[in-house]
Amino acid sequence: MNLREILITTTLIVSSISPSLGQSQDQINVKELENKGEEQIDNGQWIDARDTYKELVKAYPENNEYNFLLGLSIFKSGIEREKAVDYLKKVNHKIIEESGYFYGQALLYDGQFDQAISTFKEFKPLIGDNKDGVKLRAEVNNMIRQAEDGKVISKQVNDQMRVDNLGEGINTELTEYAPVLYQDQKFLVFSATKSSSDFKGEFEVEKEADDDIYTSGYELLNDNWKERTRPEGLHIPQSVNTPQSESGINFSSDKRTFYFYRNTDLYASENGGSPVAQKVEVGDLTDADMTAIYTNKDADQRFMVAYLPESGSGGLDIFISKNEGGTWSNWKPMDGINTPYDEDSPYLAEDGTFYFSSKGHNSMGGHDLFKATEENGTWKVENLGVPINSTGNDIHLVPADDKGEIFYLASDRKGGYGNMDIYRLWTCKPIEESTINGKLLAEGKPLSANLTLANVDGEKIETIEVDNKTGDYSINVEPGKAYSLVTTAENYLNDTIAFSIPEQCVEYDLYQKIELSLQKDQDGNVIAQNTTVTNALYDIEKYRDDQSPEEFFASLPDGHRLQPDVKTSSIELDEPILLAAAQFKDVRFGFDSDEINGTAKAIVEKVGNYLNDHDKVTVKLTGHTDTKGPSWYNKMLSKRRAKSVSSALEEMGISDDRITIDFKGEEQPIVEDYDEEGNYIEEAAAKNRRVDIEVIIPEEKEMKEDKTEKSNETKEK
Repeated sequence: MNLREILITTTLIVSSISPSLGQSQDQINVKELENKGEEQIDNGQWIDARDTYKELVKAYPENNEYNFLLGLSIFKSGIEREKAVDYLKKVNHKIIEESGYFYGQALLYDGQFDQAISTFKEFKPLIGDNKDGVKLRAEVNNMIRQAEDGKVISKQVNDQMRVDNLGEGINTELTEYAPVLYQDQKFLVFSATKSSSDFKGEFEVEKEADDDIYTSGYELLNDNWKERTRPEGLHIPQSVNTPQSESGINFSSDKRTFYFYRNTDLYASENGGSPVAQKVEVGDLTDADMTAIYTNKDADQRFMVAYLPESGSGGLDIFISKNEGGTWSNWKPMDGINTPYDEDSPYLAEDGTFYFSSKGHNSMGGHDLFKATEENGTWKVENLGVPINSTGNDIHLVPADDKGEIFYLASDRKGGYGNMDIYRLWTCKPIEESTINGKLLAEGKPLSANLTLANVDGEKIETIEVDNKTGDYSINVEPGKAYSLVTTAENYLNDTIAFSIPEQCVEYDLYQKIELSLQKDQDGNVIAQNTTVTNALYDIEKYRDDQSPEEFFASLPDGHRLQPDVKTSSIELDEPILLAAAQFKDVRFGFDSDEINGTAKAIVEKVGNYLNDHDKVTVKLTGHTDTKGPSWYNKMLSKRRAKSVSSALEEMGISDDRITIDFKGEEQPIVEDYDEEGNYIEEAAAKNRRVDIEVIIPEEKEMKEDKTEKSNETKEK
């Protein structure tokens, strides 16, 4: 019992078994649907048959035969094949013996390896011992082996490899395959079924297929492929397509010649000119024996995919012929590449690596993609693994760079549009550190300010000083992490900005802009502060050419994928006077000193005056040092500095119960004060010798009480 016999048996089941119904219009409709479905299966119209049996299963959800034929049609249609499992599992496999064969395949495709193995093993005793039965048993054994290998390979995922479906401009529910790249991955050639009327379903070699060659160009700004078109003369002539079936192979190394095959004949188009058939000696072979002819880019090696039981290994095999001094050698099977099962889609890269697809070796479902290198006349074959391979059919792999990090291929894996789609697979080697180049402006102008970077848990990472002349700042961040950024600027409220850095696979700088603005009432009192953050956390340099970021953003249409993320937050103030307490600059000290002099003295006086104006406000003083000297000594020095500021405030009349001190020593430097060679950097160290001032404002109610008390004091005077 072979596959063809199974399909014939399926047809007989449709015509001979139906649910018991009374004489009614419903029975007539059911009979019409049964006849319709039977005819569609006879003609291999699996997509149409799927729709027909959906109607029957909807009417009779527990019917054994309808569930089987719907599951079969879904699986053979090539569209969301995994959904066949839902129907085939309802089938009594003892009644419809053939169902186990398809149920096992659907389970394998869905990645349910253990269940697939047990299903295939239950099916095996039903296979006969005739010639066809021997072949079918070998096929089932191979699928059991694929499921066993799948359990291993599916756990060894290349986490750095990313998979992109090329999208609806390229792919459809029908079949797209044989990707060929012209250069720089900006011009794509591929083959596809012309229309639904030409397509019956399921990936298989169909002699009656009528496929054509299509092209598409890549749009950088939109990051997608344009709607596919037939060749228009750019690189490929319009005459490449005929009523016969065409499929692209590759471009020559100099990009001047495009090779393709028409049915099983090899053709070449030079400089976009009319295709010319290439002489290929195939002896007594006929089109029935061959499925395709391929050539490498240098046109000195050719590969034939053919079914030749007498000279091959079994199934479809790959044969090679080389041009040796102007004479083509006889076709030879590629021993070490070929297996008793199907091999296809050969591709010889310029570095000598040979790529092909196979149902044998250690494949994990359908065709897997392999690479092979020749060592001392022996091929070393390696499965390319997940995610290049899937539990579906993966074919026609084409390397797109010299490093082996970018590939294009065709696959009917889960998640596609249907049947074979074209995919791009690329390697992401995560970048450990990235840089945000930002700008902070207040009322449209730069100002003196600090930014405090913290992780998602609120732990401080560093403090960044903003250039008071340009507003520029630079922050080093780790891609894939979330951060918060606290803005600190005199006469502005501190505000916290949350953002996440996306994964980065190549080095590029990120763009950020922070704009602070104050809202005032009619009397000129500040009633709110707005903070607008613009994040363009992608490679803006890749797209903007010589435009400024602002010009580039303005040139993009609304809703464009590259439009930056812009968010505005607002802090409303019930007490405008509180704005002055937003943040006082830190008090800085000389080396090994706790004396308050110059600018530091002015800052302390400013804090003291503010505290005297607001009796309910308290302050926290945190002392710090640079990293020079013993850590135990620096700890004590930071304490002396905090106490020095505290004493100065007390001298201004601030009670000690409103002052809290803390001291960190050298534990929390703002900047590194030693370079990589161990040299002390005085300018940097000066920023670390400080006392941070944190003004703690009580609840609004307490502030109003404070304001009332002050007012009463004034009246009494």
